[in-house]
Amino acid sequence: MQPPRGKRALFLEVRTIEIVKLWGIDMPNHRFSVEVYISLAIEGGALDADLSKQGCAFPVDETGAPTFRPPAGWYLEQLQLGNAIGTPKRLESVIITSGDDLLLNTRWEAALLEIYELKLFPFDKQALTVSLSINSRTAGRLPVQFAYTNATCRIVTSDVGFAESDAYHLSPTIVIQRSVLGSHAERMFPAVTFTMTVARRPDYFIYNAVIPFSVFSLLAVFQFSPQSVTERDIVDTTTADMGSINHRAQLSLMLVLVAATYKMAIGNKLPAISYLTALDIHMLMCSAVIVGVALQCRLANWLVHSGATAQTLRDVDTYSAVAWGLFWLLLQAGYALYAWNVKGRDPIDPKLSDSVDPDARAPSGRKLVTSSTQKLQLSSGSLVDPAVPGASSRTQFDDVPQIDRPRLWAEADPYSA
Repeated sequence: MQPPRGKRALFLEVRTIEIVKLWGIDMPNHRFSVEVYISLAIEGGALDADLSKQGCAFPVDETGAPTFRPPAGWYLEQLQLGNAIGTPKRLESVIITSGDDLLLNTRWEAALLEIYELKLFPFDKQALTVSLSINSRTAGRLPVQFAYTNATCRIVTSDVGFAESDAYHLSPTIVIQRSVLGSHAERMFPAVTFTMTVARRPDYFIYNAVIPFSVFSLLAVFQFSPQSVTERDIVDTTTADMGSINHRAQLSLMLVLVAATYKMAIGNKLPAISYLTALDIHMLMCSAVIVGVALQCRLANWLVHSGATAQTLRDVDTYSAVAWGLFWLLLQAGYALYAWNVKGRDPIDPKLSDSVDPDARAPSGRKLVTSSTQKLQLSSGSLVDPAVPGASSRTQFDDVPQIDRPRLWAEADPYSA
């Protein structure tokens, strides 16, 4: 019998990640649903008598003591989705021999937890992360590490695979990153995350929130007119016929009620969060215009009772109309420019701020991005980490100490399910 592996790390290399289906992007409940296929490889595993054994039971010797040399099936059973809500459904779990390597293929269907960032709503871009972990402690007798030097990424593009394509744009980029899960140094588990990015299509909220509130505030500004108060509205310096002034006050208050009612009507379509979104700020500014015009009507009423002349009231109306009109134009123009600038950006992961190297291209056309100043080098059609001495396209990881590999952005190959 061969001695146990001890503290040597077994590397599981991500060979394939396929997002087969993506649906149920639920902002209020911080979740989304996905069907994902993942293929992991143990390089040289077919040559290991213990790893290539059938079954998934943890082995013991004649005395009942564990040998700490489990088969590949045991490692496959320890895989789990770290951010799954409830118990994920494992649709496929199979081990295939490919040359000298063992391929651990698994397909999952699960609802996953995701914390959404909505400050840019409805022009936001969200990162949807699938976290794959293995129930084998990094400080235990059977440490495991993930690698992804030759990962192939594919994302479904058909309407069947991405049912919410009318509400979101799915980027063809998958971010692969190693991490660890756990709350204690002795209870840390290796993990690898696959992050997709969706950009919201804001048309619904533009048509049903931005434009209506812009129109409401514009109607409030239209109440101003240089001839809205005439000599007939002023009987003397202390008495006023409240005709046009009261009429304007009623219209402005009606617009305040209309805006408030409309906001409540569409409230269930907006995210219930404790901070302001870009849409909230626009609606508040439009509401401020409506309320400001209503207050100006009260000011006109006070000026009449204070003995102001009709010319004074016309001057106040003119200046107010110009001021509120300019404010409205600047508000709409600024919001339109902001929306154009945000929509013009590539839908990349908002949680990452890595710099893109446009010249770095893998032979398959995958775009690479590194989070460190050290660039990935291309060799023999694969990705090689220059931090590993003697690294090659088929680096033997078994005795290599753990390293901090740069993040890899692999531009997925779109396909139809």
